[in-house]
Amino acid sequence: MAGYGLLVSAVTVGELAGSIAAGAVAVDRLGPRIAAAQLAAAALLAGLLLRPPLVPTLALLAAFGAMTTPMSAWAQTLRMRLTPEGLQGRLFALLRTAMQATPPLGAALAAATVPGAWPRRWPPSWP
Repeated sequence: MAGYGLLVSAVTVGELAGSIAAGAVAVDRLGPRIAAAQLAAAALLAGLLLRPPLVPTLALLAAFGAMTTPMSAWAQTLRMRLTPEGLQGRLFALLRTAMQATPPLGAALAAATVPGAWPRRWPPSWP
């Protein structure tokens, strides 16, 4: 379990660095920046397919976190710019609801469709 915590911490360190960097840079054309950050994040995750040793893995995950945080901030800024002022609260409430409600629905769908996801007896016997 300690290894998992290290991996998650690497992403978090990158997210912190990315948020600081995103706040320090003035950005006028958000669309191209979002696209570039998305492509960079995908390329960094693809690097994990090479199954690198621990230190390069941590570096890839930290760089991934650094790409995703500004991308999120820029996307929120772009939405605010494009949404009429009277609809911003409704739009963001809808987005947050969708973001919070869909993971449990996806988990339930995955559990229903993946063979062996449900224990054979309920409640399961824990070791």
